[in-house]
Amino acid sequence: MGKLQLATIIISIIVLGLVALSWWCDSYYQQHFLPQTVIGSLDISRLTPEQAAQKASQIWDLSPDTDLVITVGDAYFATPSSSLQFYYDTKQTIADLFDQQQHLSMFTRWHYLLSDGHFYLESVPLSSNNDLIEGFLQQIDEAITQKGHHPQVQIQQEQIIIDPGQQEISLNRQQTLADIKRLFPTQSQIEATLNISPEYSPLTPAQTQTLEQQARKLISKSIVLTTDSLDRYSGSIADRVLIPLLIPDSPAKSAYLQQVFAQVDTVVSRPPQEPVLEIDDDTHKVTTFTPPHDGLTLDQNSFEALLLADIQTLLSSDNNTINLELPLVVTPPTHSLGEINNYGIKEIIGFGESYYAHSSSGRIHNVAVAASRVNGTLVAPGEEFSFNKAVGDVSAASGYQPGYIIQGGRSVLSAGGGVCQVSTTVFRALLDSGLQITLRRPHSYRVTYYELNNDPGFDATVYAGNVDLRFINDTDNYVLITATTDSTNLYMYVQLWGTSDGRRAEITDYKKFNAVGAPPPQYITDPSLAPGQIKQIDWAVGGLQTTFTHTVYNADGSVRSQKEYPSKYQAWSSKYLVGPSE
Repeated sequence: MGKLQLATIIISIIVLGLVALSWWCDSYYQQHFLPQTVIGSLDISRLTPEQAAQKASQIWDLSPDTDLVITVGDAYFATPSSSLQFYYDTKQTIADLFDQQQHLSMFTRWHYLLSDGHFYLESVPLSSNNDLIEGFLQQIDEAITQKGHHPQVQIQQEQIIIDPGQQEISLNRQQTLADIKRLFPTQSQIEATLNISPEYSPLTPAQTQTLEQQARKLISKSIVLTTDSLDRYSGSIADRVLIPLLIPDSPAKSAYLQQVFAQVDTVVSRPPQEPVLEIDDDTHKVTTFTPPHDGLTLDQNSFEALLLADIQTLLSSDNNTINLELPLVVTPPTHSLGEINNYGIKEIIGFGESYYAHSSSGRIHNVAVAASRVNGTLVAPGEEFSFNKAVGDVSAASGYQPGYIIQGGRSVLSAGGGVCQVSTTVFRALLDSGLQITLRRPHSYRVTYYELNNDPGFDATVYAGNVDLRFINDTDNYVLITATTDSTNLYMYVQLWGTSDGRRAEITDYKKFNAVGAPPPQYITDPSLAPGQIKQIDWAVGGLQTTFTHTVYNADGSVRSQKEYPSKYQAWSSKYLVGPSE
């Protein structure tokens, strides 16, 4: 036998041996697990599925008495595992693992046979009745869920009441269920995972104590809001609004700040107003006039910063109030007043105001009627204005109601009572403007309406004839008179519009002298009142004399004119309207 033949025989024997070995291994491992097959710490290498399942069941055997305990803080929620139908399905786990190995390719199988590779499964998974465990978690959720709310602080009869707030908490069922399946029963006590909303931040005991101490310092204190951008604006923020702003930075404080901002912004914000000026060519009177004004918007960031800073100032001082100048963003109108007319009506050159609280309904009506007759009057350059002419006929026929006027030293019921409220307000606007006043007469008696916001001596009476209020428009442009009344707040104001030539008016040397007491009250029968009804329409004032000097300066500072305005008032008694006797 030659060497070649011998080699061929040897190779054939080796190949046949390998084929036989491969057939045997394939046949063997069709019934047994591969080497290095491990579940957790249990080695089931070369075991049949039945042997592996029996061995695994000895390790993963859940006693029905094993309790599942869910902890939420100091609270415990326990239930037997049997009530949730927990179990280890070892047979199915072994079967699934064996099936996975049987579907390996020949080359992958030989890799596991010839190497140190592990076929590893972490554990036999825990199974349960999902409906039962969801019900258990729902019970826990209902027991622990709390609705969140922000901290609150308020004043009740000067007592500080603080609610520190509450977190919003609920059970995170999905994560808690995952933790149960991952940890139980190796770990029988499992801490629940909670959903805690970041929106609510309760105060700590230390924060609550600090808040109470600060709140006491703000009781009876307030912040006064001011601005020159709005006429007659007044506003304030009282202690009941300021105190909640002491809450530490949180969503709650942001919400309170937003409420305060919205309340103030609603009052002060406005869009820009474009001017309108329409003139009747026949009557030479303004029929429609809308003065321009800037649009205003409250700057939220600046306002909040100033507000919080002023609160700190109040906390550290003994002052009961502090002024806050509102930070307003100004948006001018597209057109100016001067751009829409050729009369020189560009700006306010004079302003006067007055109040008429305690006026009768007839007097309130008459003030509005007289103001409407003056409103819209154009005075040409060099023209003399007559108040009586502008107002026209003052009678019931022209729309006036009965009101009380001073006539013959006593109050009498007559059509037109209240017209002097308008003439007095026009007089004050003329003083402010520096226009040339040619005729003015004071009342014979002090009238309380004209002293509600001014000293005695700044009134002007009018009556048919030469008891009039007059002025000359000594500017180079037209002057427009506007008169506005507020019959609810019993306030009116007059504005004189034109082109400023730089003049400036000043009142000096105001004096009061020769004061005398008031006479006894006077009772006047008023048939419009019910029998026995009494209504006071005037208040007692003593007699008095006043004087002041009115100086008008030119733009260069030189004196344009100077005039003294004396007034002599007789003593005046209280006046009562009395219903007629039955």
